[in-house]
Amino acid sequence: MDDQTGLKGRYDYKVEWSRDPVAADPVDRLYFFLQAIEKLGLKLESRKVPTEVLIVDHAEKPSPN
Repeated sequence: MDDQTGLKGRYDYKVEWSRDPVAADPVDRLYFFLQAIEKLGLKLESRKVPTEVLIVDHAEKPSPN
């Protein structure tokens, strides 16, 4: 998938937060992560894009040599 940010160059960010006992739920952790991304001035958007997929419909163990 192509980078669709429009940002040029490379950026290094370090985001730290303490573990909140209330945030033990994965949904809460995701919420706090998204808040941290927003504080960096970034936004995640959901999009449907064409994606290559490899489907393996059969596999076998190799025979001994």
